[in-house]
Formats: sequence, structure tokens, C-alpha cells
Amino acid sequence: NGIIKNVLLNLYFIDSVTVAVELDFPIENGIHGLYVKGFCNGLVYLADNYLDYSLLWNPTTRKHKNLPFFRPRVRNPGPILGFGYDELHDDYKVVIIDYNYSIFSRDDIEVKVYSLKSDSWTNVDYCICDEDTFFVKKSSGYCGEILIDNGSFVDGKLHWSTSSSIPGPDPNVNKGKYIIAFDLANENWEKVEKPSFGEGEVELRV
Repeated sequence: NGIIKNVLLNLYFIDSVTVAVELDFPIENGIHGLYVKGFCNGLVYLADNYLDYSLLWNPTTRKHKNLPFFRPRVRNPGPILGFGYDELHDDYKVVIIDYNYSIFSRDDIEVKVYSLKSDSWTNVDYCICDEDTFFVKKSSGYCGEILIDNGSFVDGKLHWSTSSSIPGPDPNVNKGKYIIAFDLANENWEKVEKPSFGEGEVELRV
């Protein structure tokens, strides 16, 4: 049996924080359950779990912008999200990846990208379609890796960890071994393997 390793990382500030400021949170009457889904360059992206309400908020200027509403094909709680900055086009973008939990098929993935500059949503293809990444149809007897957590923005790209939370036929393969990246400028997908730490099993997350 492999050895499961848990590593705890602590974040330390070099400069001490001496002043705490209470901020007015931009929630309209009747809106509940907003969560921070991403942040970049001082902007914060907030949304509820069903994406009925989402906004971009600048805590410094206290201004916010409601995102245009759209209803996903499948109404799942907690779709995969990401928020970052497209330097090439000087634009902030939100990425939403949604799918049908009951089917778990790569053929039923919906990807939407919101552009702050155009204030609109567009459809984007999820084009990493090999059998190791995302979903293979459940009827085939094998399910590949799934994206987990909200995306981390680094160097113009959003990055998601993968996890094999759905067991496949071989327990020794597909143990969350990839990082999936989405380039906000050219809207292309990339896949890289996570670092290897030798023997045993280590589950890393972005």
C-alpha cells in the first residue's frame, strides 16, 4: 500500500498588519450565500453556488459590477470557476466549467468565459479530450480525472488541480496527476503533470 502524506503549509506576512478596516459588502436585499471565488490585481470575484448572482468588487474604491445573468445547461451546486487578467487584451475574465454530475461525460462539458471589456459571456470548447483527463462516459466502465477547486491565476493562465475521486478499474492509475491550465489570452487549454515526490502517494492541489 502507498503511504499517504499530508503536508501543512503556513503563510507568513513579512510586514505586520496593524489596521483592520470594515468594508461595506455589496449585497443587495434578498441575496444570500455569496462566496469569494477568485481575486486578481485588487479585484474580487464573488458568486453564489448556483451562479444566480455574481459580481466583481473593488474593495479599495468600494465599487462593484454585477455580471450578466446566464443559466447553465445543468444547474449544479458549485461549478468549477476561475478569475484572472488577460494582459494581451487588457481585460478581466471569469471562466465557468460546468457538467452533468449524473452523466460524468466529457461530451457534456459547458465552458463559459465572461469578458469585463465586452460585458458578455461566450462559449469556449473544452478541447483536452484524451481519456486521462476530465470525463469518459460512465457507461464505458471507466471515469478519468476531474477538475477540482477554483482556478489559481498565474502568469496569464488559470490553473486547476485534478482528482480521481471517481474510482477507475485500476486503483494505481490516475491519482490526480495533472494540472489543467487555460490561457486567458488565446483561450487554449494545456495539461502538465504534477511534480513527482518519489515513492508513496502525495495528492497536491494548486
